Amino acid sequence: YQGMTIGLISLAAYRIGFNDGGQQLGQTMAFAVLAFSQLLHVRNLHSNRRSSFRTSPMSNKALVLAILASAVLMLIVLFLPAIRDIFKIVEMDGVHWLYVVGLSFVPI
Repeated sequence: YQGMTIGLISLAAYRIGFNDGGQQLGQTMAFAVLAFSQLLHVRNLHSNRRSSFRTSPMSNKALVLAILASAVLMLIVLFLPAIRDIFKIVEMDGVHWLYVVGLSFVPI
């Protein structure tokens, strides 16, 4: 069900962005929510027996480094204008970032 949840929140992000600023903003928000929700969701997959809230975040340092590296790369894509142009995404304002962050935490 978590994959379906991530799909639905990505569609919700697209709809919010589309309604507020058109197709490009919708695509940007869906892209960001999909990427960040996956980075947060990977902690749920860490253990079949224990909740991600009950395991130490540093129990798998390689995973933590991979998540941080991926998040940094995603932020580079979202903030650098030249890279945004390559990905054909647009700048988001603070309100849209709040939607992205909030929706990204839903699958946890």
